[in-house]
Amino acid sequence: MLAQRLNKPMTIFRRSVTGEDEYGNEVSTPEEVETVGWIWKQQRADEEPGDEGEMSDSLWEAAFPFGTQLDTGDAVRDWRGMKFEVVGAPESLEQGSPSIWHVEAKLRRTAGAGEEEA
Repeated sequence: MLAQRLNKPMTIFRRSVTGEDEYGNEVSTPEEVETVGWIWKQQRADEEPGDEGEMSDSLWEAAFPFGTQLDTGDAVRDWRGMKFEVVGAPESLEQGSPSIWHVEAKLRRTAGAGEEEA
């Protein structure tokens, strides 16, 4: 059951606009939010393009506890140290029993454990 898997430590890096620079461009500061969740790979290795550089373009999906604030462009680091960026709008799933409600998001891997972000 998914609700039992939402137990791995995760960090969400929210990008909040905190002002403007001298040219009028928005300046954002990442806010770190500790939570729990689960991530699984959506795109299999044999489907990944072979000419994407050293790290293939892989798509993942994540589930977080219901009510987790997450938005397009936020970043996520999982319990293994892998880094991801949220792609598209996360979806709040409220079907069935409230004990299984959760937030799902599509992710794109940006760096593996110990690697610099792409």
